[in-house]
Amino acid sequence: MKLRSLKRPKKTKAQLKKDRSVCCEPDREEYPWGMRLTLHTEELGMVPEAKKLSAGDEVDIKAIGKVVAVSIDTTENEKTPRRRVEIQLMKMGVAKKSNPEKDFDEEVDE
Repeated sequence: MKLRSLKRPKKTKAQLKKDRSVCCEPDREEYPWGMRLTLHTEELGMVPEAKKLSAGDEVDIKAIGKVVAVSIDTTENEKTPRRRVEIQLMKMGVAKKSNPEKDFDEEVDE
């Protein structure tokens, strides 16, 4: 599986000006909304390795998910349709990125 960057591309001045005319985006995040995983107390109990992490740590994540929705929307003002795929994460493992050569254990917890 190839890892791909989800970092937002830099916008041109013209694109920024157009975006501001539609909506303000003063504190634009580096990565798009929805690309962040949040684990609360209950989920941390399910993935205990995540309890050992500190802010700023880089992690390797392996997950199994199921596609639960696929949609294509168009509006009269858009030339290109918007596509959406919704994935429900079902199983996940997290490891602090200390040894990039060491892979996750392939055993799946049933």
